[in-house]
Amino acid sequence: MDISETSRPCTRAKNAFTHPGDIVLQAQGKQCSKAKKAADDKLLRDTLSEKEQARREGITHLADMEMEMEAKQAVVKKLAPVHLHPQVKSKNVGPTSMEVVSAKNGTMETEVTCCFIL
Repeated sequence: MDISETSRPCTRAKNAFTHPGDIVLQAQGKQCSKAKKAADDKLLRDTLSEKEQARREGITHLADMEMEMEAKQAVVKKLAPVHLHPQVKSKNVGPTSMEVVSAKNGTMETEVTCCFIL
C-alpha cells in the first residue's frame, strides 16, 4: 500500500462537473437593468402611497365616528331627566309660639317669635 494512493482526494460523482464557487454565485442576487429597477421602484412607491391613503381615510372615518358618538351623547344628556336634589331643610324650628298669660285680664295670649339655629 502506497501512501500516495490513500491520501488522494476523491470527488463525488454529483460534484464532478460543478464549479467550486457556484454556491456563492447562486446566493448572490441577480443584477437588474435600469428599466426593471425603475419599474420596481415605481411599484413600491405606488403601493406605499396607496397604503398611506388608506391609513388617512381610516383615520378620518374614525374621527367622524367619534364626532357622531359625541353628538349622540350630547343629545342623550339633554334628553335625560334632570335629577333635582331635594332642598336641604335647615334645622330651624321656625316661628315658635309661646303662651304668655297676661296678668291684666287673665287671658292666654300667643306671642310669635322667630328662632334661628345655626
